[in-house]
Amino acid sequence: MDDYHQRKIEFVSHRTGSSVLHVNAVALVAPASLLLFKCRQSPRLLVQWMMLVLPLLLALTFFAAAPLLLAALLAVPACLLPSQSIQLPSYTSHPTLHLPALSLYRAHLVLITVLSILAVDFPLFPRFLAKSESFGLSLVRAPLPPFLIYFTTPRWTSA
Repeated sequence: MDDYHQRKIEFVSHRTGSSVLHVNAVALVAPASLLLFKCRQSPRLLVQWMMLVLPLLLALTFFAAAPLLLAALLAVPACLLPSQSIQLPSYTSHPTLHLPALSLYRAHLVLITVLSILAVDFPLFPRFLAKSESFGLSLVRAPLPPFLIYFTTPRWTSA
């Protein structure tokens, strides 16, 4: 039991974190996957999951050292493929009250946070993206300021 406890302490201790640039590069995969999804929309849930969630999971694990490569691998096909016609919702009464971009931004914040929190306990998750003890930025705690800004903005609802 003591050996297991010591290995667990070593697994989570002495982490330096990552840079702001690297955390933003990992987060850049979300808009790239969204661009691909907008070009190739599909009603199938599995295809949607593969275009929106799987790239984030890959960015947090296999492509953590080179997230810009993954973003480019997602964005280049989206730019080369002809886009499908996208039906934008029409806003008749209050055009500025509902912003789908904010909902999408919040959804990606939640998704990155959940994936980071779940992945931090597994060895596949890079330790430099985990919580830092002394300095640096961790991907687990990076979405906290945007959450605070998002949830403190006033909400307007239609009457």
